[in-house]
Amino acid sequence: MSLHQHSSSAEKIARFRDLFRGRSDVFPQRFESAKTGRAGYSPACANEWIKGICEKPRIKCSDCPHQKWTPVDDHVIRWHLSGMDSNRRPFVMGVYPMLPDESCHLLAIDLDGEHWQTDSHALAAVVKELKLPLAMERSRSGEGAHLWLFFAEPIPASIARRLGTYLLSEAMERRPEIGMASYDRMFPNQDTLFVTLPVSWRGTISQYAGRLHRLHADKRLVQIYDYADLDTPMLSRMFDKRCAAYEALGYSILLPGSALPGWPQTVPLPVDPTWKRQYAATVKRLILDGVDVPLAELCVQTAQPTHSKPNARSASEVFLHRRLQTLDATRDRFSLNAKLPIPFDLNGQMEVDFLCAEARLVIELDGPQHLGDPEAWRSDRRKDQLLQRHGYFILRFLTSDLSENLPAVLDTLLTVLASRVSKKP
Repeated sequence: MSLHQHSSSAEKIARFRDLFRGRSDVFPQRFESAKTGRAGYSPACANEWIKGICEKPRIKCSDCPHQKWTPVDDHVIRWHLSGMDSNRRPFVMGVYPMLPDESCHLLAIDLDGEHWQTDSHALAAVVKELKLPLAMERSRSGEGAHLWLFFAEPIPASIARRLGTYLLSEAMERRPEIGMASYDRMFPNQDTLFVTLPVSWRGTISQYAGRLHRLHADKRLVQIYDYADLDTPMLSRMFDKRCAAYEALGYSILLPGSALPGWPQTVPLPVDPTWKRQYAATVKRLILDGVDVPLAELCVQTAQPTHSKPNARSASEVFLHRRLQTLDATRDRFSLNAKLPIPFDLNGQMEVDFLCAEARLVIELDGPQHLGDPEAWRSDRRKDQLLQRHGYFILRFLTSDLSENLPAVLDTLLTVLASRVSKKP
């Protein structure tokens, strides 16, 4: 369709709608706060500010049960092109370019701030060299530009963003001195950020993450995937600082354990620096020997602080038993909570935490109460004496050692077990 100054309004509206195609069931409308002067865009809703229905600002539009989005039609486009609605109020609309199937008909690159003119010309040169059609306009503020690429057919939004990323990269590759500092964002909007750079300054994190926070009607969740090398102390410390910055922005840290090759990615590891210092050796030993999801979950559970001493002891026993069952040298050799025909403390038998009958080896796990209670300490000593009298070798470990120093526990256990088995007649 060829347009000219004598084209009808209907033809111009049709052309505009053909180019700027996005969601037709909803569009963003520009607002400007009378109190603060702050401007932005929010989904146009027919129930906005209706008393008894709209509860802004207490309830966000995205969470409102009374959403009644205004669809895009020729009247709305006419208001936008004329700059005012049917009530003669200022009117500016936007577009939600991502369709429900995550495809789009266009890509827009927003440049703002210093050097936007140089950056926009560098981008335009790359687009021209690739023989792609490009439309460029100056932004409302006058201090930026929007570069538009229109697609004849809808394409996946992820491919459109990759195209935009390629154009930006090519522009910087050919003219590294420009830096592309004016680049602000791309449309369709992002809802996922991948961080692979070892940055730690909170301002940088806020800038990167902030690009995910611009609202659109169907955005419910934003995610950041942070790839870190936790085996390198400096990079691990930088990761800790990034996590603190994410939490300051309201993010929940979910899967930092995915940075450790060999650790099950579905099992979260705490990012607290103290936790990592205390339990790093145990985690590394588990990975070295092989760790599955149940064992990883038991490790994290065992390491968590608890006010229930019996539960803490039980979790430690289950964790160690599963570890022993997954190692070739100890599989099926230890019984959990075994009973021996040795009278002890007015009982006709004695229960031990772990028993290897073949090697006559007993393992006892002691919680903190064993150290703080004199009577518990005396009872443990009587138990050890009786076991030794009946030919058993006793190993005692603190429950905290399983989570904080598993390598030492396993090395001691395996050494004693091998020695006991080799001495069998």
